[in-house]
Amino acid sequence: MKPNVKELTETAVIFEDGSRVEDIDVLLFATGYNFSFPFLEEDVLKINNNHAPLYKFVFPPHLEKPTLAVIGLLQPLGAIMPIAELQTRWATQVFKGLLKLPSADDMMADIAKKIKENEKRYVPSQHITLQVQYIDHVDELASLLGVKPNLPFLFLTDPKLALEVCRSDLSKH
Repeated sequence: MKPNVKELTETAVIFEDGSRVEDIDVLLFATGYNFSFPFLEEDVLKINNNHAPLYKFVFPPHLEKPTLAVIGLLQPLGAIMPIAELQTRWATQVFKGLLKLPSADDMMADIAKKIKENEKRYVPSQHITLQVQYIDHVDELASLLGVKPNLPFLFLTDPKLALEVCRSDLSKH
């Protein structure tokens, strides 16, 4: 990744930071995108520099009651649909009152922790606050819902499936 282009020559690109790349055949502009929710009041969900302060990438933490869930506003290193399904299942349980969210302070602390982890893990980018590690995030959502597989029990009831789950879990490390 490079900063903005300052100048193009016949065979080189000069960037705003003064760096230069020679012998360029093709230049691909991947400018990204900005997201917003113009239909929501800013006191409901305020987007600042492509950062949406959402608890577990779903709930605005400062609402008096959890009446809004944002589904799919993240960048997993893996498939988004299984995560969106878990987000939806969790939001439904919260809306029905079957699961409770922590305090606003605890949710904000979790959001800040995730941002710091991402700053250590990823190259700085416009959407760093949206990035998640796929397996870790799916496990986290599944735990919140109470649907994360219990491996010791799984070894007793379906050893073949348990071994497969262990293999996929080990491959992430």
